[in-house]
Amino acid sequence: MLLGFKTELKLNNKQRTAFLKHCGVARHAWNWGLALTKQILDHNKANPTEKIKFPSYFDLCKWLVALVKKENPWYYECAKSTPQQSLMALRIAWDRCFRKVAGVPKFKKKGKRDSFTLEGTVKILGKLKDRVFRCEHCSFECNRDLNASINLKQAARSVVLACGLGSADTSRLKQEENVSSC
Repeated sequence: MLLGFKTELKLNNKQRTAFLKHCGVARHAWNWGLALTKQILDHNKANPTEKIKFPSYFDLCKWLVALVKKENPWYYECAKSTPQQSLMALRIAWDRCFRKVAGVPKFKKKGKRDSFTLEGTVKILGKLKDRVFRCEHCSFECNRDLNASINLKQAARSVVLACGLGSADTSRLKQEENVSSC
């Protein structure tokens, strides 16, 4: 079973601006790549004797650097992996379309499900003693690992109950029984 965590980030204005810039670069790279690939498919459909090879992820990245980044210097204000990951997702979307698993990829609009992907590791700054969960409502306090295991146990129970099985097998999750959550 795959579990995901949805976390709300409390950003200051500078961080919010950086996030929006990354979303804009990812959206622009996606829309540029989608327009280019649709033009190639239209050309190949209209001219079956003079077909152009459908671009790979690496072709799209090379063309992006050669053609787009020169005209748009604001690309350099963001991480290099932002447009790369967007083009990789576009290529995967086209592969799914060609296998008839999904439909044709669509253009992205500003402000509608804005997102971007960064590659690499996430570093948690601060000392271990500072990484403590404190509940404002009941003053419950525990380290981040214990809090994560409580959340996993509750998530596993709610997922199984949502499927209608009635009870969850949480025997594999190590948890202190005397710790209660609010």
